[in-house]
Parts: sequence; C-alpha cells; structure tokens
Amino acid sequence: LIAATNIRLPQELWEWCTDQAVPFVYASSAATYGDGSMGFRDGADPTALARLRPLNPYGWSKHAFDRWVARRVRSGVQPPPQWVGLKFFNVYGPNEYHKGEMRSVLAKSYPMAARGEAVKLFRSHNPGYEDGGQKRDFVYVQDCVDVMLWLMETPAVSGLFNLGTGRARTWLELMGALY
Repeated sequence: LIAATNIRLPQELWEWCTDQAVPFVYASSAATYGDGSMGFRDGADPTALARLRPLNPYGWSKHAFDRWVARRVRSGVQPPPQWVGLKFFNVYGPNEYHKGEMRSVLAKSYPMAARGEAVKLFRSHNPGYEDGGQKRDFVYVQDCVDVMLWLMETPAVSGLFNLGTGRARTWLELMGALY
C-alpha cells in the first residue's frame, strides 16, 4: 500500500502533469534524510540522493520517488512544466486536533505545558543527547503555505527543496519561543 501511495501514484501524476503541461508540486519528507548522518542538503542530484538512508518504510517510499524524479530529470526525459518536491520538516500550527495521534508533537504537548504539567519527551538513543535534548527543525504551517503560494507565482522554479526553518531546536526551546 505504501509503495502504491507514495511511489506509483505520484509517478502516474507526474506523467499526467507532463502530458497535460500542468505544474507538479509534491510532498516529499525530511524522513528521507534518515538519521541525518549524510547531512540535510536539498537538491535533486542523483549521487547525493543515493547516499541517504531513511529509517522507516515511509521515508524509503518518499525517497524512492525523489530518486525516480532525479533520474528522469537527469536523463533529459521531459518533465512537467514546473516540478517541485518539498521535503517537509516538523510542521506545526493551529487546527491539528482532528489529526488525533498524527498531530504534531507541539499540538500534543502544548496544552499540558501551558497548564504547567510535566510533558513526556522522547527517549534519546544517541548518547550525545539526553532524553528530550534531541534537535529537530520545526516549521510553522503558514510558512509552508507561503512557500507554496510563492511557487505558484514563480513557475520557473523547479527542484527538490527542504521546507523547514534551517534552525534545529529542541522541543523545549521551541516551547519557550511559543510562550
């Protein structure tokens, strides 16, 4: 099912957009970077993409499609008039409550923190980080919307791009910024 949803369907949409001359903007994921040991450089270079090692099936499926796109573009096969893959980092914002357990860690934890209650943070599997001290890039949903609107107005831009703030913060740092 994950391959059908995250690889085959986007391939079909890519082909349709190419045939119909329609821009194609798709959601990749920061999960394609795995543990981050190979860095977080955006771009559709097939060699750089080949070095990434996602940690779960979702990340692998998004990565497989990114690599498929990179190979097609590199080989000179006609792409859609605009194509953009966005590697979303940890998106948060209002109105996430309908997502249940899939809502962001901020939406899950903010109400408890605002009431002064203890919040259970993630266990660290890296001895260099204490529990809850891991760093992530959190990006506000409106910033993502602004980028997508800009892309609609700028059809000459194509590529595979990170969509985050570029600033890794601990969850506690971000919570402090929200208060």
